[in-house]
Amino acid sequence: MFALARGTDSGDMAVGLRLPAGSRSAQTLAPCLAELLQKTGWRAIDLDAVAVSSGPGSFTGLRIGVTTAKLLAYAAGCRVVEVNTLRAIAAQAAEPGQAGWVVMDAQRSELFAARVDATGELGPVEIVPQADWLAGLKPGEWVAGPALAKLVARLPEGVSPAAEESWAPTAETIGRLAAKAVEAGQTTDPVDVTPKYFRPSAAEEKRAAEEKRQSQAAG
Repeated sequence: MFALARGTDSGDMAVGLRLPAGSRSAQTLAPCLAELLQKTGWRAIDLDAVAVSSGPGSFTGLRIGVTTAKLLAYAAGCRVVEVNTLRAIAAQAAEPGQAGWVVMDAQRSELFAARVDATGELGPVEIVPQADWLAGLKPGEWVAGPALAKLVARLPEGVSPAAEESWAPTAETIGRLAAKAVEAGQTTDPVDVTPKYFRPSAAEEKRAAEEKRQSQAAG
């Protein structure tokens, strides 16, 4: 999904646009971006910054999203704001005065997880086994994130899931967070923007394991 934001208040948001259901994002990103700009009457050169959810997430999705953001920023002559995906979810789901967690599926029965303190501050992103994360939850905590689609029935007693509509990050939320970052001067040169995978790919892990095996054999 795309959105154009002007300022930091929700009322300053312009129009949002979703990618066509069932379409491959690499094929539809550019046309949808052009349609969004046309709907609002904005031009690429009117952009002060391009915001992108830079991770965690799927390897393919992050590569496509970040590459598109970089190209758009180059074309517009502006900078990029990288928004942590879990930070966006936390901004949508956090309960004032209550600590909680945001989680995404990391595959292999693991989760990308980050704790959110009672002030709404996001902690470091960790990769944890699903069973360990569930076992560590405490009564009174709230939880949010797309991984709950498969885990909500397994939550311990006293742990509350946030409203389901807050589980997936929206472009509007990312836009609002990015607008605040722009005002604070927290932007990045497009050349320095990279996807934040938070873990090596399966191919990289396989290569590392093979190199370790060969090193041990040689020793």
